[in-house]
Amino acid sequence: EYTLYGSQLLQTGENAFVVALYPEECYEETPTLLRIHVISTRPFEYLEDYQAIFNYQGTETDIQIPAQVDGLPVHGIYTEAFRDSPVTSVVIGEGIERIYPKAFVNCTQLTSITMPDSLTEIMESAFANCTALETVIFEAGSPITELGAVEKRSDYGGWGFNMFLNTPALKKVVLPENLTLIGNSCFENSGVAEINMPSSVKTIGTKAFYNCANIVDAGLSANLVY
Repeated sequence: EYTLYGSQLLQTGENAFVVALYPEECYEETPTLLRIHVISTRPFEYLEDYQAIFNYQGTETDIQIPAQVDGLPVHGIYTEAFRDSPVTSVVIGEGIERIYPKAFVNCTQLTSITMPDSLTEIMESAFANCTALETVIFEAGSPITELGAVEKRSDYGGWGFNMFLNTPALKKVVLPENLTLIGNSCFENSGVAEINMPSSVKTIGTKAFYNCANIVDAGLSANLVY
């Protein structure tokens, strides 16, 4: 049985089906058509059009997300893929390039996450409300230059804000060495105390570190513009 928010089953086939998906915040009247593959050996499904996994329904808590499942390439972790799941640690496989909006939102038992150097985008509220999250590591050589946005971006699935919003257990963040922008409310209400601010950072958005009462060393970049 498959239940998708605001969706309509259109077609079924062997190990696959097609749905019309109406997002929670739909800015267009036309729904998105998604071809979904059921991955029999994995506790999630596969979106062919996005080459991404979603709808995790497993019980495992230590997760390694591979860059390929059943011979299919995985380049993304789709919107709300792990929402409210019991995962405690996640290692994202080399080759995965994008984390979609709210992919890990409300994962209240997640304590650590490691990002590969293949990752190029993390979208809106990807780790919001992960209240047990302690450690975020971007591997050396990460090409990520922006964490979120300072103005609305449709390619971020909405506003592009709130990346690590409400993460009170978060203590240490190792940021990508080529980072240029930290978006609005990126670490708002987090417990971050130490953060390595690369000299490449030029922009820090509104409320990026709002209510971060524990922060003692941000090492602000000398190249900040605003």
